Amino acid sequence: MAQKIFILEDDPGFGTFLRKWLEKKGFSAVLSTSLHQAKQKFLSEKFDLILSDLRLPDGDGLMFLSWVKEQKNTPPFILMTSYGEIQNAVAAMKMEASDYLEKPVNPAILQEKIEQVLPKRNFLKHTD
Repeated sequence: MAQKIFILEDDPGFGTFLRKWLEKKGFSAVLSTSLHQAKQKFLSEKFDLILSDLRLPDGDGLMFLSWVKEQKNTPPFILMTSYGEIQNAVAAMKMEASDYLEKPVNPAILQEKIEQVLPKRNFLKHTD
């Protein structure tokens, strides 16, 4: 069974790109575009990893990370943002996020970060 990755990204184009890229790599991927929708999906499905944008239309990725941690079943959590502010990166790490990436996300770096938090995962060797 494929490992399942949850993507929380308010840019539908980038979110769809990520979902398709992850599926090509052999993952099952689910995309949500708002914090409200993400909470509903998280409660109804089990995920092996969360990739979350920082800024969202109805909140932010740090709020989602905090909420997920309250659920007591926290998968690895990687935050992504176009706004690389040090205080947000520090806050994410203090909240035990697995990593913090600046956009545009380099697929090779994202793959490396995913391999670090899901070490048992062998990526399918597809060209990007």
